[in-house]
Formats: sequence, C-alpha cells, structure tokens
Amino acid sequence: RGDIDAWAHAAIVSVVTGKKFLGGNYGATFIPSVMNLSIEAPRVGLEEASGFGLADLYVIPVNLGWTTKHADITTWYGFFAPTGEYNAAAASPDRGFGMWSHELALGSTFYLNGSKSVHVSALGAYEMHSKKKNTDVRVGQLLTIEGGVGVTTKKAMNFGMAYYAQWKVTDDTGLGLPPLVEDRLGKNRNYGLGPEASMVLPLKMDLSKLALLNFRYLFDLGSKLDTKGQTLVFNVTFKLK
Repeated sequence: RGDIDAWAHAAIVSVVTGKKFLGGNYGATFIPSVMNLSIEAPRVGLEEASGFGLADLYVIPVNLGWTTKHADITTWYGFFAPTGEYNAAAASPDRGFGMWSHELALGSTFYLNGSKSVHVSALGAYEMHSKKKNTDVRVGQLLTIEGGVGVTTKKAMNFGMAYYAQWKVTDDTGLGLPPLVEDRLGKNRNYGLGPEASMVLPLKMDLSKLALLNFRYLFDLGSKLDTKGQTLVFNVTFKLK
C-alpha cells in the first residue's frame, strides 16, 4: 500500500475569434502548467517528491464551436508537448510523460427544455502517442468520454453530476516484458463519478465582465491496472473581452 499525490496548477488561455470555418466559430487554447508529484510506499521504504516545476504543455491550435437552439457542439485537435521533466532511467517521480501526444475530440451539451436550464453533456477524445524519450516504449491509444447532467437556476448557479470513463484501446509496446506477462496485463480502464457546482459572478471592477467559479470532485470507480483515488478540480474563469 502507498500514496501518490499530485498537485497541478494551470493557466488556461482560451481565445474565440470572430472567424468562421465550416460554419463554426474558430478558437484556440494554450495551457502551460506546473505540478508537484510525490510517491510514498512504506513497505519498500520509498518516499520521493518531484518538487514544483514545469509540466507538459497542452495546446489546442484548432477549436470549432457551433450553437443551435437545443445544443452546443465543439470539436478540436490538440497536442501535448513533453516540456515536463522526464528521465526514464531515474526512480524519482517525473513531472512529464516524455512523449508527444495528439488528441481529437468531439462533444456536445444538449438542452432538455426551452430555457436551457436542464442539460446533459458528453465529450469523446481519442489520444495517440509517440515513443517515450530515450526508450522504445509507446503507450497505447486512449479513448476518454466525459460529461455530466446539470440544472441551472435563475441566479446563474449550476448543480449536477460529472462523470468520465477511459479505456486503453491498444496495448502498450516496447516494455520488454515476457509475452505471457504482457498478455496478462491487458489494457487498463478507469471510471469516475462525482458532484459538480458552478456559479457566475459579476466582477466589481467591471460589470460587463464575468467570472465563472467551478468546483468538481470525482471518485475513481472500477479502475483496472491503474491507481485509484479521488480528483479535486477548482477552476476560476475570467472573461477578458
């Protein structure tokens, strides 16, 4: 038994332009982050921490969005750049994965009534990876589905349940393990479910701008061949223009 704790802080810069492509609004997103990862395994006398430092960079150069009477739709291409510290030969925790990853995503929020106060959402993302730095290891491709069910009140508050499910759809390669061991490892999977709440607030310095506060707490369920725990997410979003 042991513990793995990760703290990550991300500054998300998202821009939606006035330009159209295929009828959708064009936007882009840039997400640099710093993180601290610590591992504690008492039975083997291991207690290591990475300290805070630069993590992998996530960029969405192409993001398209459509708004209809009953639904909002989004799709994008994004990539993870290996800017975080990674050392395949070291036993200490890394802040990065040491590989490039490419992601294609498609999702929608569907409104169940005319006032758009009751809504359900789902977003699917497919992730592909390069080999890890200085190794022959290639992580299997991942399929992630996430979203939620929520209700929005007249005071611009939203309450609901969030979920996610993730499956590794192809095998990891280059691990150097005996074939019998690799066959028994199979592919990992994870499921999560938990409450979510958000609130829109006017900023005193300028009432034309808004701040969105969002809180989410997810419990990992049904994990296979992976760590299991809880995830806390707290977001503050400011509208700059």
